[in-house]
Amino acid sequence: MRVATKITLIVGVVLIVLIGGGLVLRYMLAEPTGVVEAREDTQSGSNRIAQYDKFYDLCTSAKTAQDQIANLEEERDGGVSEAREDQITASITALKGKRDESVNKYNSQAAKNYTAGQFRDSDLPYELDGKKDITCNAG
Repeated sequence: MRVATKITLIVGVVLIVLIGGGLVLRYMLAEPTGVVEAREDTQSGSNRIAQYDKFYDLCTSAKTAQDQIANLEEERDGGVSEAREDQITASITALKGKRDESVNKYNSQAAKNYTAGQFRDSDLPYELDGKKDITCNAG
């Protein structure tokens, strides 16, 4: 074999070994790298603020619906026409659905201790119960 052919063969083998080794190394480091990147994304300042705000938004949404239900029930109990009572009943039903949706979203996010749940403000309840008085202490 000529010297040029031997050199070409050696260079080819070295390139294959380097490329193969790089792919194996990339495969081996993919999971730890992904975990670190996910953690960095979760802990980023913009994500912290967004999650913090989300908990307040969900809590106040549930609280607002609860207050509106109480106001409508008070109006209904004060004596209204049958037509108005039907409107109030329909509104209360819709607001209960809205309240329960906000409560469920809040509780779902709060249960995610590794991600979103760690950014719930300590002034907010750990879990909401739509059947009890909802309190959202604004910090």
